[in-house]
Amino acid sequence: MKWTTTDVDLYTQSKEYVDTVIIPLIPIAVGQQMKNIVLNGEFISILTTELERQFKGRAFLTPPFTYLKGEQVEQKYTRLIEWKEHFTSNEFKHVIYLTSDSDWKGYEGELGNSLIWLSAVPLEHVDSKVKQQIMTDQIQQIVPLLLSAWRN
Repeated sequence: MKWTTTDVDLYTQSKEYVDTVIIPLIPIAVGQQMKNIVLNGEFISILTTELERQFKGRAFLTPPFTYLKGEQVEQKYTRLIEWKEHFTSNEFKHVIYLTSDSDWKGYEGELGNSLIWLSAVPLEHVDSKVKQQIMTDQIQQIVPLLLSAWRN
């Protein structure tokens, strides 16, 4: 389910089955790093949309958790924990974070198997069929991680 009015209505009707929130972690920056940061964010956006599609009825995809690339990691982490607490205090059992930003790897210990870090694949010049296959391959890598998180 996505952050849309239609899906919110669907969620309201079946929320006892929807126990997982997926939060894309997407940095923002301009300047020299801009294209690479946009590439990473685009990859995660496409991936989380596909993940939501495959797990519709079990997972709810939020709008991205965006932050400035230069923002202090501790500050981002504190805000992210506020998001987690909001969702877990409102009937969601699992919160999953997806990112291509290596800054978050320093918080794998705190976020545990809730954090899924993936190296972004450049998709800007890729044919749509190849892009779909890349996303399918990535989803196949994520499924065991989700199953592990759901067991805990």
